[in-house]
Amino acid sequence: MRRLSSFWTPFSKWIIPAFLICAFATGAISSAASHGFSTELLLGFCGVVAFIVFLQKVLASDLADEVIDFGDSLFVRRGRLKDRIPLANVLKVETSVAVNPPRMTIYFVKPSAFGNSVAFSPVSGTINPFAKHPLVEELMARAQHARSNVV
Repeated sequence: MRRLSSFWTPFSKWIIPAFLICAFATGAISSAASHGFSTELLLGFCGVVAFIVFLQKVLASDLADEVIDFGDSLFVRRGRLKDRIPLANVLKVETSVAVNPPRMTIYFVKPSAFGNSVAFSPVSGTINPFAKHPLVEELMARAQHARSNVV
């Protein structure tokens, strides 16, 4: 049993956006207290919050909370949704370069509880952000081996 997803995923999905919104709210409140309330300040704060929420939705909201490798299958959890996916059902594995948080997507032969694919933030693999993550090659080789043994 080995954890494939990063320990920092909940921080990327919930803690960091909440911290940023609280920090900007504190700044807006202190600015309003010292300089008086203005509509420009309120509009600026609303714009910043909307941008943070947009980035969170685009970059982190669809990430799986936990991906665990059980050798012959992967256990995936996103919120309350859980599924155990056999490696023979893995079609391909891709990684996105230069994205923060790092993102790995597993595509399935047959849809799972998560649909045709699931994305997660993998454990650190390499310092070079443009290099292929070593986990990609490993999972692809093991999935191909599992599919060849099923047939």
